[in-house]
Amino acid sequence: MIKKVFSGLKFSFWLFIIYQLIIAIILIASFVHKHFWVEEKDLRKRYGEKSWVVITGGSSGQGRQFALQFAERGFNIFIIGSKRSFLVEQEIRENYKVETKVLVKDFGEAFRDNFFDEIKQECEKLDISLLINNVGHRSGWIPSHKQPIDDIIDTISCGTLVQVMLTNILIEKFKKRPLNLRSGIVFITVQAIHSNFGLSLSSNELSIPFIGVYESANVFGRTHANAIYEEYHRQFDILNITPGAVITEKTGEFLRYTPFSIKAEKFVENIIRFLGNVEGTQFAYWGHDFGNFSFSVLPLLKKVLLPKVGRDIATSYMLKWKNKTSYSIEEENKSKINVKQDEIVLDNEKVNEKKEKGVEKDDKEDVEQDDVEQDDEE
Repeated sequence: MIKKVFSGLKFSFWLFIIYQLIIAIILIASFVHKHFWVEEKDLRKRYGEKSWVVITGGSSGQGRQFALQFAERGFNIFIIGSKRSFLVEQEIRENYKVETKVLVKDFGEAFRDNFFDEIKQECEKLDISLLINNVGHRSGWIPSHKQPIDDIIDTISCGTLVQVMLTNILIEKFKKRPLNLRSGIVFITVQAIHSNFGLSLSSNELSIPFIGVYESANVFGRTHANAIYEEYHRQFDILNITPGAVITEKTGEFLRYTPFSIKAEKFVENIIRFLGNVEGTQFAYWGHDFGNFSFSVLPLLKKVLLPKVGRDIATSYMLKWKNKTSYSIEEENKSKINVKQDEIVLDNEKVNEKKEKGVEKDDKEDVEQDDVEQDDEE
């Protein structure tokens, strides 16, 4: 009886080992194929000549790279974002023969009524083939519970409402395009979890302290992107990109020494190469893929690496926030001073006017006193 039990356990053990080896072989083959063998498709043929790419947050970083690289491939570019987007538009016009459009929007105000009406109206005029849901408000605070409420609202608005509404607007348009042309959506979200290989006993969550609001908004984006993929992937090309450390003009100071980091230009190039070749949730860089897997093998890496990344991001962000706030206060004070100076000039003009009309001294004093009291009330 005991021999039969041990024989059964031995069989189960080897069956488990074989199963794990098969999974490992499949994962390695997929890893090598998509990161090193896949070649870029003819995107203009797939999505349509002279069609438009809509990019949220295209003024810098990955968004800017999306705009430049799609323009290089002959797509017209529609950037929705800050006023700095005009600089990218100018760069495109100087280097590529494509059409461009910029719509200035503060995505921190996305929760306001009718915010998306203008976006929808502009999209209706264009043959749009691709949506790049890129915008996000990378914020952090130490300690987290002291993060300003305005900043929390901006972070959540950018990371949730914008993605949902732009996706809804563009899917409606995609459904009206010719059947021989594909359309696509690229979501830039977050890793949030890692795979557990074998019988790992550690949690597979990837939680970064000090940037909880930002990461939570991104987790919403990841979940929403996955749901959209499950519903629409037979109709459209859908990628949910979960990046690790990407070096941009804004993140270089605190991410350049992070393991498996990659420059935004190469990262975006990889994403574009994925279009039409792979789908669903993907790592667009082999280093991010391998780094995520390493957390399941060496879970202590999470305890060492993630708190440092969160602290660096939050520290850098708080410094910029304070500088921005100080500048805003200084500008506000200057405005108040200018207003007071204008009021003083007006007061003097009133007095001079009354002098010219020969108003008595007592009357002039009454007028001046009334003006001073009005200033104090305001």
